[in-house]
Amino acid sequence: MTGTENARLAVGLMSGTSCDGVDAAFVQISGPVHAPMVEFVAFAYLPYGDALRKRLLDPEKSGAEICTLNVELAEAFAAAALTAIARAGHAPADVSFIASHGHTLCHYPPGARSAYRGTLQLGEAAYIAEKTGCDVVSNFRPRDMAAGGQGAPLVPYADWLLFRRTGQAVATLNIGGIANFTVLLEKADEVYAFDSGPGNMLIDGCLSLLGHESRYDLDGALAATGKTIP
Repeated sequence: MTGTENARLAVGLMSGTSCDGVDAAFVQISGPVHAPMVEFVAFAYLPYGDALRKRLLDPEKSGAEICTLNVELAEAFAAAALTAIARAGHAPADVSFIASHGHTLCHYPPGARSAYRGTLQLGEAAYIAEKTGCDVVSNFRPRDMAAGGQGAPLVPYADWLLFRRTGQAVATLNIGGIANFTVLLEKADEVYAFDSGPGNMLIDGCLSLLGHESRYDLDGALAATGKTIP
């Protein structure tokens, strides 16, 4: 890791709609706010057990179940964060903040075909803070929707900070549970992003319907045996 003066150490936590587990990335951030240098340092992945994954995918969860899952997921997030911190050779006291997205349970943005409007992520930030001793930043989607946004895609500004090129248009593709594109232009207010179609969530679901034991298509091996339809 580069010894940069005034650098901040941070951990990012993510659990996608594929419900496979928690990803934790330990990074060092330095430089000015409008053009930061982000150095990847360490990574940890904590898979969900079959029982927890089944509960997350259950469409008929009770209020009590949602309440307990909120805490159980927070404990899993905290464990993943502490593992990433240890792998980076640091202690929690060295970390400036943990950014936790949480696990999306429901997402009904403005304009969706639903009478509801809102978004809910599980993984209580207060529990993560208590378990790790670190400051925790969360509620990214609700904040955007409260300001009138869609709450998704979530990373266009980060993509612009990290991947923009002077004099060029750049497109990034994120194949998460749902796939989405970000189109990067020179100015931040020119950036636009949108969901582009099914991602890993539906692919994983197809494997389950076909009776495969694996939760996912490792390296796309099964997909590679198919034929494209012109």
